Amino acid sequence: MSGGGQGMSVSTMSNSPIGIGYYDMGEGSTFDGSYLMGKAAFARGLGQYNYNTALAIRQLEDANRQAIDNQLYAEKTYFEMRRLNDEYWLLKNPRSTPEQRVLIDQSRLPRRLTSSELDPTWGVIRWPAVLERPEFDSIRGKLNDVYAHRSEGHFGVGTPEYTHVQQLTHDMRALLDQEYNSMSQMEWIQAMRFIESLAYESRFAPGTVVGVNIR
Repeated sequence: MSGGGQGMSVSTMSNSPIGIGYYDMGEGSTFDGSYLMGKAAFARGLGQYNYNTALAIRQLEDANRQAIDNQLYAEKTYFEMRRLNDEYWLLKNPRSTPEQRVLIDQSRLPRRLTSSELDPTWGVIRWPAVLERPEFDSIRGKLNDVYAHRSEGHFGVGTPEYTHVQQLTHDMRALLDQEYNSMSQMEWIQAMRFIESLAYESRFAPGTVVGVNIR
């Protein structure tokens, strides 16, 4: 301590064992303070990570929906163009015969399943590989049961069996569209056409394949 008019000098250094005073360390200088700041920073980082993850998942789902929409639009465009071409041909050929008109109408229908795809006697369905995936098990099993127990008096337009098949094939097609990104385009087209043909088969009595009675 100096004499006269000189005041007392006060040090800002504490008796900290590491030689750094409280005021020198700034915010969070205590152990507890630093710990809490670290937890807060970690929580902020975790929240940002969760947000980014959720955003990425949402963007992926949006992309998947857009891909399905694009595929459905392309399919609708194809059939619409085919319809317009048929109408244009009829316009340019006004003397077309009834037989020609029937052929044009038939070209718009799904194809009949062959005996190797649908057994005409036992109703056994031989599914494409894509439709044998586990996600189709429930619907596939119900369709197998309907076709295995069909009879002449309980099949065809207007029957409960026909309505049931139409609903099941509609559900299977919707599920196929959901799984579009998990398969190749060729696999999707093959499965889609098979489902359409299977739904179409519910119009016909058992024992007929591709319009030919085998009994």
